[in-house]
Amino acid sequence: MLFFVLWGLIRTFVAPRACYSQAKNTITRQICNIKKNVSYTFISHITDWYKANKRDLPWRNTQNPYHIWISEVILQQTRVVQGMEYYFRFTERFPTIKSLAEAPEDEVLKLWEGLGYYSRARNLHAAAQHIATHFGGEFPSQYKDILSLKGIGEYTAAAIASFAFNLPYAAVDGNVQRVLSRLFAIEEAIDSTEGKKILSSLAQEVMNKKQPALHNQAMMEFGALHCTPLNPLCLICPVQSHCLSFARGIVNKLPFKKREDDCEIPLFSLFGHPLQRENIGTQTDYRRHLEKSV
Repeated sequence: MLFFVLWGLIRTFVAPRACYSQAKNTITRQICNIKKNVSYTFISHITDWYKANKRDLPWRNTQNPYHIWISEVILQQTRVVQGMEYYFRFTERFPTIKSLAEAPEDEVLKLWEGLGYYSRARNLHAAAQHIATHFGGEFPSQYKDILSLKGIGEYTAAAIASFAFNLPYAAVDGNVQRVLSRLFAIEEAIDSTEGKKILSSLAQEVMNKKQPALHNQAMMEFGALHCTPLNPLCLICPVQSHCLSFARGIVNKLPFKKREDDCEIPLFSLFGHPLQRENIGTQTDYRRHLEKSV
């Protein structure tokens, strides 16, 4: 705890000045100003919350990058309950990258049937073949190589890199965007270039680089179950005293989106990856758990 306090003082009085003096544009200066309010102590509170409240999901009990990859891709547009069935089915039929790479595309698509968004299955198959050809059948262990795979973006690459290889890359999904937007009262639109840069920088700044896997899972699960889009549990929030939007009474106004006609920020996932529909059952169960513990 003493380390976090001392580091917080350094970040408050020393680093911001250096950061601001090196800023070359308005966006960078905005990031520097926000970093003045960074307090690393809230991370330990969210991690403790996660250990007590996390969902027991099978992909959290493995560091197999192939299985983690499959789970993340399945849940990109799928609810957890439905996705779990496909996860077991897919990993049972294709237990290795080699087995997936050698399978006919028609068989892969047939197994995917019912999930929709078939480009995900085609990308999985193509990426598995690329891994077999260029990486000797072994899933790449470096972030840049993971990011180069077809169908994998920055979030998925960071998730796999941290969960499987414990690399210090912040996985920033809709849940993390919401948590950080509220904690630091960030009013820049999360779908704007400025907003994305600020949130990405903050996520990396507050990351526990000694335990990136635990950190990323905790941040995303906290956003998925506690700091939700609607009716967040602010009154029993373990980081309430650190939350600037709570102090200012603007929690329900954040995060702000530039395009008002966009759909609500996704909520649930396997590791916290954004989905299209809210998992009402999981949220209800979580609230009941909290009520019983009071």
